[in-house]
Amino acid sequence: MADIKNINFDDKDPDLFFGSIKRLRSIKEWDEVKMINVIIAIIGVRHDWLATTIENAKVQTIEEARAIVNEKLNPTERRAWALKEMHGVKLKINETPRETAEKIKRLVRQGLPDVTEVSEEILIKTQLLEATPAQWKGKLYESGGSDTLEAVIAKMEVLRLTE
Repeated sequence: MADIKNINFDDKDPDLFFGSIKRLRSIKEWDEVKMINVIIAIIGVRHDWLATTIENAKVQTIEEARAIVNEKLNPTERRAWALKEMHGVKLKINETPRETAEKIKRLVRQGLPDVTEVSEEILIKTQLLEATPAQWKGKLYESGGSDTLEAVIAKMEVLRLTE
């Protein structure tokens, strides 16, 4: 018997997910609107951006939701989304510079999976510097950009502790 607790969304195999959703609908005899809400809730656990996309599209059927998922999980779409997200990252008050750097690193790897280590470090460092508060930038740019990523993170930690 299909149970909603046992249905997970795996972005590597959305067809398995949608097959489970259709079986659940058949067993529970839920209407399409309820099923769309279930799809959004389950996908949103791990992929909030995708759940929001489905919700904003105001889909009416499971098949419309499946079409959006298949379109958005296209590697080119995912890469573009990751790079856009990377450029929007900002250092948050409750986040350490290392946590922000790790977030940027994950997005760089999603957006540019074939990037070299050297290029990856440069991208992370550049974006981390962009993510910092304006009042820190002068102090961080004193080295003329020659600091390593680790050195930038260390300087940011000191600035964070002295504020």
